[in-house]
Amino acid sequence: MTFRTEVAGPAGEALTPDWIFDQIQAWAQRSPDRIAFVIDQKDKVEEYRYADVLDRADEFASAFVSNGIQGGDHVGILMENVPQWVFALLGAMRIGAVTVPLATALPENSIQLIAEHAGCRLIFADEPNWEKAIHVAEKIGCKMSPSPSGRGEGEDLSSAQPCDPRPALRAPLYQWERE
Repeated sequence: MTFRTEVAGPAGEALTPDWIFDQIQAWAQRSPDRIAFVIDQKDKVEEYRYADVLDRADEFASAFVSNGIQGGDHVGILMENVPQWVFALLGAMRIGAVTVPLATALPENSIQLIAEHAGCRLIFADEPNWEKAIHVAEKIGCKMSPSPSGRGEGEDLSSAQPCDPRPALRAPLYQWERE
């Protein structure tokens, strides 16, 4: 089966059912400077290349691991639609953690119910949602990871060292992973 889309890697390549990070790593090795995605903002355009995506996912994975997150743990993500959301998602996936998207438009009590029901061990938030996330984390007794600005008591992501957390991953979930 072949998938060819704008997000399936460099044009003309077949996407195999490999683990997503094997694909990202292969693309980063073959074409590190090739654009993976672009964010068009009001005042600037941000370009992220495959090597950037892999590096940022590793930074987030390292920060999660250093905060005690392991494969199977639930990580709440309370962020606006920003590139760091993608990196947090990929970083959590990289270590086998389960991401729990927390909608920023919800009131604090609804976010608390979702995070508590999901069993979040850590909540990652950006600056606009930081205070709401702090209150939720305190109420449910989970850790807070810092906002991208480094605010808070968690580890600063800018100092995180890349790691290869894959050996600690859970058993395959899909039939094609067992083959």
